[in-house]
Amino acid sequence: MVPQKFSDQQLFNLRNHLPIAAVITELLQVPAKIDCGTLRFRCPLCTRFNTAINDRTNLARCFDCQKNFNPIDMVMSIRKINFVQAVHLLKACEHHPQIQPGHSNLGPAHTPASNHLKKSPPKPVPMADIIGDWMQKTPMPAPPLKQPDLFSTITEQIAELEQAIRHLSEHINQLKATICELHCKP
Repeated sequence: MVPQKFSDQQLFNLRNHLPIAAVITELLQVPAKIDCGTLRFRCPLCTRFNTAINDRTNLARCFDCQKNFNPIDMVMSIRKINFVQAVHLLKACEHHPQIQPGHSNLGPAHTPASNHLKKSPPKPVPMADIIGDWMQKTPMPAPPLKQPDLFSTITEQIAELEQAIRHLSEHINQLKATICELHCKP
């Protein structure tokens, strides 16, 4: 069974010591670009690039969605996984050289994110292997139960109502005819 509780210190380290730029570009491989010296990434919520990171607070922000992301939030949003799974993924990757604070590929721990992307293209690293191993070990949530298609359900209900109205209309016409016959008799 995978542990579901984490110490405050573990969560603090994941939120504050894993460089958000490395989590976005290396671990999650979110589309990113440098614009006016600022790392811009594709927001996982609105898919726009009106974003930035703050190396001092280790937060990423989408200015359109008005949403801040720490490394755990970013993993949850991009991978569509729950909090516990996101923490386990980050813990599995926290010692990986490409997301270590101060690693030569990243520069010093508080180097601007723009320097992170200016480096030469990274050599292939087994990051995918780490994530693959993590996915095999971590139970994924069951897919949501298939809910009936709302449009189909409404369309079926409308068809049933139309049929009931036709049936009632036939009965009303029969009643009218019967009433007319009764009134027309001498």
